[in-house]
Amino acid sequence: MTLTELQQRIAAARADNPQAAVELVDALLAASVAVGASDLHLLPTADGLQATWRIDGVLQPVGKIAPELAANVVTRLKVLARLLTYRTNVPQEGRITADGSAVEVRISTFPTLFGEKVVARNLPRGAQPLANLAELGLPDEVQQSLRNALSQTSGALVVAGPAGSGKTTTAYACLRE
Repeated sequence: MTLTELQQRIAAARADNPQAAVELVDALLAASVAVGASDLHLLPTADGLQATWRIDGVLQPVGKIAPELAANVVTRLKVLARLLTYRTNVPQEGRITADGSAVEVRISTFPTLFGEKVVARNLPRGAQPLANLAELGLPDEVQQSLRNALSQTSGALVVAGPAGSGKTTTAYACLRE
């Protein structure tokens, strides 16, 4: 499903359709995996639920879900993640695991002024981190600086960046080095 098709489905969703939330959640999760998004964000606002996803570390707008459907969409995600649907005033975390799927989805909810914010993080199953620093694709001078830092006997190395940017892969490569 393309972004345009997803946006059309979001715009066409109506609160009088009892399956609207189920269909929207299924479409959002499938499309986020298909485009390679590391996570999907659903942020409640005064006029609906703003959907964005993160691709290559950059949040990109997806669409706005109507305010009449917002609570049902959040509830559907909470049901799939086996979270307490009646607890809307505390943060919660859970997972959606589908048999045969290459991706596991981690769901986090957080209460806000306009409802619950949801982040669905796509985690590839069985992904193996790269073996060593040479495979990270770093420029030679950066790779050499990193190797020098790793050879030190004291100090700290901070690996930071947005979700899906390679922090864990880099940390494992450093440990292997």
